[in-house]
Amino acid sequence: MSSIDEIEILNLPREVARNLYNTFLVLWGRKKEDQVPGANFKQRAVLLEENFIKNIKHLIGTDCPFFGKLLFLQMGGGYDKARIDMISWINYFAQFYKDEDRLLHLKLSFKLIDIDRDGTLNILNLLHLYKNIPSSSDFGLELLKLIKFHIKHNIEVNSFSKRVTINFEVFLNILSNRFSLRNEIRKKILGIGVDTSMFTED
Repeated sequence: MSSIDEIEILNLPREVARNLYNTFLVLWGRKKEDQVPGANFKQRAVLLEENFIKNIKHLIGTDCPFFGKLLFLQMGGGYDKARIDMISWINYFAQFYKDEDRLLHLKLSFKLIDIDRDGTLNILNLLHLYKNIPSSSDFGLELLKLIKFHIKHNIEVNSFSKRVTINFEVFLNILSNRFSLRNEIRKKILGIGVDTSMFTED
């Protein structure tokens, strides 16, 4: 059974399965399926933090190592010495396939920028993200909305007001139930959906 056939066990179309397979290889440092040495490469191929940081530009079309690090930490459970194998890669991104699971996609995307992994977005992490993302890109503009919300509700108010945390529900409300990261993942990794300008400055 080929690697593509094994991926199809997850009931993914062959084209999507191939995209998942090939995007793993891109981060691993290969560009084409036929360049993989040996039939047992799946047992040897693992993605480390350096793979995400060095090769993310080949995956998303823009050199953004900070996003590569975020993606690695999310997939590695926050552990910077994690080793991501192909099965973990496939299982994670297969969750983004069904269009009717849009809310799940948004939750997974939210977790990607929840650097502290506590279910909320704090201002310091948002500012750090914003500094490392093109400011006029879709992603940059969304981060700016989140930052402005925090400033308005937690800094520009009097000290007796209750602090407003940006949890998932508040996050959805601020961004009107949309997030470019969800679309970017589906397009660049699964090969479905529309092109976005998430990392591209207008």
